[in-house]
Amino acid sequence: MLVLVIAIGLLSQLVGCGSDPRNASHADVPLASIRKGKELAGKYCGSCHALPDPSLLHAAAWESGVLPQMGPRLGIFAYGERQYPSAKGSPYLPANFYPAQPVLSYVDWQHIIDYYTATAPDSLPVPSQQVSPGLKQFTVQKPAVSNSNPLATFTSIDAAQKQLHVYDMYTQQLLHFDDQLNLLDSLPVPGAISDIQYLDGAPVWTNMGDIYPSDAALGTVQQTRAGRTTPNTLFAGLQRPVVLKTADINKDGRRDFVVGSFGFLTGHLSWYEGMENGSYQQHLIKALPGAAQVYLTDENRDGLPDLWVLFAQGDESIRRYINRGGGKFQEEIILRFPPVWGSTSFELVDMDGDGDQDIVYTCGDNADYSPVLKPYHGVYVYLQEKQGAFRQQYFHHLNGAFKARTLDFDKDGDQDIAAISFFADYQHQPSEGFVFLENKGKLQYAAATFKEAAAGRWITLDAGDLDGDGWPDLVLGNMAKPGSMVPTDIDWKKAPLFVVLRNRGGR
Repeated sequence: MLVLVIAIGLLSQLVGCGSDPRNASHADVPLASIRKGKELAGKYCGSCHALPDPSLLHAAAWESGVLPQMGPRLGIFAYGERQYPSAKGSPYLPANFYPAQPVLSYVDWQHIIDYYTATAPDSLPVPSQQVSPGLKQFTVQKPAVSNSNPLATFTSIDAAQKQLHVYDMYTQQLLHFDDQLNLLDSLPVPGAISDIQYLDGAPVWTNMGDIYPSDAALGTVQQTRAGRTTPNTLFAGLQRPVVLKTADINKDGRRDFVVGSFGFLTGHLSWYEGMENGSYQQHLIKALPGAAQVYLTDENRDGLPDLWVLFAQGDESIRRYINRGGGKFQEEIILRFPPVWGSTSFELVDMDGDGDQDIVYTCGDNADYSPVLKPYHGVYVYLQEKQGAFRQQYFHHLNGAFKARTLDFDKDGDQDIAAISFFADYQHQPSEGFVFLENKGKLQYAAATFKEAAAGRWITLDAGDLDGDGWPDLVLGNMAKPGSMVPTDIDWKKAPLFVVLRNRGGR
């Protein structure tokens, strides 16, 4: 096991060894205050999540964005002449969510401010990427149906049925298409579907209720059966549930569910036990917001389903939960990331052909307190070594990377990566909303995209053999919603609800 903590690096060495680490905008900040702030940051900021290095953001982002949001977590709701934003008094938060009194003095808080704002760069350099404008492996196919405001929240390829499932939040419908993208049927579902499992031919889904950051328990798990147009709610009271898995967790012969309630300031990972009377009982696994992805495995081959989970909010991390029986889990932190990285997805894939599972990870969520282009956003490959440790082997910079799917798309014996961005540099590189990373061998990749990628704002991605020709295809879902931190005149509403990248195969 490896706990990856991005530690204070060269910058902190400069703070400690006497060199002047101050940026131009804060050149007058006392060095003694910076040194004290570094010490206090380790104590207070590193107690809840991986300790972020000041160099991860520019000074203005720390000063105006992140630190004012963190102050209330330490019991500081106002400082100087500024009132800090908080959700104090929210009916959806526990009464003790914020400290009743400041946990540190205002003098010490200023030391932390000085450390981050004075030693951060005044600007972040963002590398430009060379991406080929043509996709040799795929052709682009658009559906005939359209609407005036495409808002996809879910897309999935059902290879077994040769069907495509898409949820459109604008029309509030779950749409089913055949392999030629002809609309088969639609089901009205108010809310916002985020994940679907098909059980005995019937869809079961997580409904977020509301996509916007919230701790309100408006989410549900719902099911519908053939001939019914009104979904049945299996259980409710969830905080923005975004991921759903099914398994017999406690081996009692009944179907259980694992649900990630992403939430906002609070959230949780829980499993819901199928009871004899058909109801479901919640069992908390981890009280932590941001449970975004879950994979079921059997790590120790004891027949009990274990979990790999990405937490993408606050304490960003990939964690493994070993099922010890009776519905109890033992937690292991596998990788831990700074809270400003904006984790978005991960996959378990054998990337180097050695027989064990490696990790393909993306970060790029910029709907946060530091909405600036970041040089560390992109696609990462972590290889598993002996004793289960993981080390970073590859990185491809992709502004706003949101999801990746990894398969041998060209069937040349190695794993390729398809990735989307929901926070691309729409002003300078709008087509980086999608990138195909063709593996040229030994984890060396060539990046390509397609012209129409610049037209949509891609939020969902799935891969599978849609038409049954033996070659995996891709589907990208478009959420034509404003909110990008990069100015753009692109009208995403003119793009379709989704596009399919049809694999050419060997042709």
